[in-house]
Amino acid sequence: MVTRYTLSLLISTASFGLQAQSYCEPTFVNGCFNWRTIDLSVGGATWSETMAPCEDGIQTNTVANLDAGAATPMTVTNGAWCGCAVWVDLDNSSSFEPAENLYSTYVGGSPSHSYQFDLTLPDDLPTGTYRMRVVSPWGSDGTTPGENGFGPCGSYQYGNFTDITLNVIGAAQVQEVAAEGLWVGPNPGDEQLRIQVPQGLRSLQVIAMDGRVVTELGGNAEPWLEVDMRGWPTGSYVVRAITGAGVLQARWVKQ
Repeated sequence: MVTRYTLSLLISTASFGLQAQSYCEPTFVNGCFNWRTIDLSVGGATWSETMAPCEDGIQTNTVANLDAGAATPMTVTNGAWCGCAVWVDLDNSSSFEPAENLYSTYVGGSPSHSYQFDLTLPDDLPTGTYRMRVVSPWGSDGTTPGENGFGPCGSYQYGNFTDITLNVIGAAQVQEVAAEGLWVGPNPGDEQLRIQVPQGLRSLQVIAMDGRVVTELGGNAEPWLEVDMRGWPTGSYVVRAITGAGVLQARWVKQ
């Protein structure tokens, strides 16, 4: 028996709603010239310093796709002798609480250092959009009190911050599909993934949790698609469909 899963319609303007919320921001009294986030990647999203000045921390048009409860690889490369700290506003309260700090460490290096780690969101986190803050502080892990600064809105000597949007598929799924929804199955499955194409499809991606794109298709007139998943590892995948109405996403699990 095939299990059907519903997906929430995630409107593509969600990141603009996050931008409109009022968040406090950290300060960096001596600037960010050599002490800043150079690039970051997570959940299929990549951001680099070529996209904005290091003083411009609000980059919420960059959207990463994550699966609640799954360990998602993340890489942050930053400048000279910077640590790395990551917060996610899990309750969408327009603030970052101590319990929402999901990663923090200091290694440092010159002229740069890459932090590679797994970001895991709570497995009971509902489907929705959330704001993530990455701070690259000079001489600090971003959370330990000290003269170089700490906290998501702290006063630092050197460094910068970068806020992006997380598009999260919650672990809990409802058992019926709306007429305009996206159906994937069998779920969990094995070698073949079947996708019922939603109306008005413009493009479709199947994305592994490390951000690799399994397949990418344009608009399709056929009501069903089949994707060969042989050769891809077991685990969770995101099926992302862009339609005229917005974005639909589903989680599919390969056994």
